[in-house]
Amino acid sequence: MPVAESVSSGPILQWRSVWPTLPARHTGVDDILHEQQRLRQALQQTLGDLNRLAERTATLIGKPQAGIFGAHSMLLDDPDLQQAAYTRIAQQCCSAEQAWRQELEAVAADYRALDDDYLRARELDVRDILRRTLSYLQQQPIAPITLSEPVILVMDEIMPSEVVMLDRRLVLGICLSGGNALSHSAILAKAMGMPMVVGMSDCLLQTRSGQTAMLDAARGVLQLSA
Repeated sequence: MPVAESVSSGPILQWRSVWPTLPARHTGVDDILHEQQRLRQALQQTLGDLNRLAERTATLIGKPQAGIFGAHSMLLDDPDLQQAAYTRIAQQCCSAEQAWRQELEAVAADYRALDDDYLRARELDVRDILRRTLSYLQQQPIAPITLSEPVILVMDEIMPSEVVMLDRRLVLGICLSGGNALSHSAILAKAMGMPMVVGMSDCLLQTRSGQTAMLDAARGVLQLSA
């Protein structure tokens, strides 16, 4: 499904999104306050990132699009959501990672269950926040998408926070095996003038980095050179 319509040609760069690894951790009653403090600190670090992303987006695209990350901040800073995670840590003696993941996965599931297509696509925003917070908890920084030349990015999915950090001068187009045309990632890509096609399920299997291709976003076609 096309998002931003354009035709572009160039080398492919496959990029696979990586989530922080979460090793099994055993926590007890004596760890409750420590785990709650770990989560509190990670949430503040994530909030700082979201504020910087909003500022960058406002400068790069405009204030309406910056509101995407303002909405992320509102969700993250929801006192009821945070308290639910702190309570889960206390009652289940679980780690900060486990508590926050369970709370946000429940929120994402609620979005996926909605009938409205636009609202259902907001589940990606929730997972974007979750990944960032987990990266702080695990001290595993999220690797930025690093480009050294103009390329067609081929990925499974791309988070809104990843889109706005791209150097649009080096993005000939984006082709996703998953994704959603109504997601904030798609909205940001279109606003930045980056052609995007979503839902091309076999694009990662049928391509390789360095291969030359043409992306026709208007028709939703990725054509490989012979």
